[in-house]
Amino acid sequence: ARSVAELVALAKARPGELNFGSSGIGSSNHLAGAVFAATAGVELTHIPYRGNADMVNDLVAGRLHMVFSGLPPVLPLVQAGALRPLLVCGPARVAAIAETPTVAEVGLAGAEAISFYGVVAPAGTPAPVLARLEQALRVVLGREDVRAIYRNLGSEAQAASPAEFSALIASERAKWSGVIRRYGIKPG
Repeated sequence: ARSVAELVALAKARPGELNFGSSGIGSSNHLAGAVFAATAGVELTHIPYRGNADMVNDLVAGRLHMVFSGLPPVLPLVQAGALRPLLVCGPARVAAIAETPTVAEVGLAGAEAISFYGVVAPAGTPAPVLARLEQALRVVLGREDVRAIYRNLGSEAQAASPAEFSALIASERAKWSGVIRRYGIKPG
């Protein structure tokens, strides 16, 4: 498939025959694939891996039909022409693959899935310590050389306050726990 529309048509013509890899049962990649399949109205077979390396190797070798993955593990292969990105699962296009549409742009609003990393501290950390840590992180993430490293990995460096990050974690937890219950995803 050269587009999401072609992929969906192929999957509808071959229910359950197309597979997708993820970095493990219950991983963000697995959940993204489950939400994509449900939103697109297709049946895909999930193949869990114990991480990204073997999954990506099997995709390149043709043993997998597709993967739902963060960009860093696959970006070099996309840039080399070995893999074709069809979709960005986040709410906005990604600069490193700017021509790749988002789920909303291809008519699959509601299938958004983001990956994020953050810095957390133990509960009860004094507010002044959290404020100093936040300020230091804002300085580092504001540096152009650091931002360039993130961009080269296909990501964006963003700073958030502890309250903003806590709200993001809470909203993502609520969203994905609902998906896990809805689709009956159980630990392997």
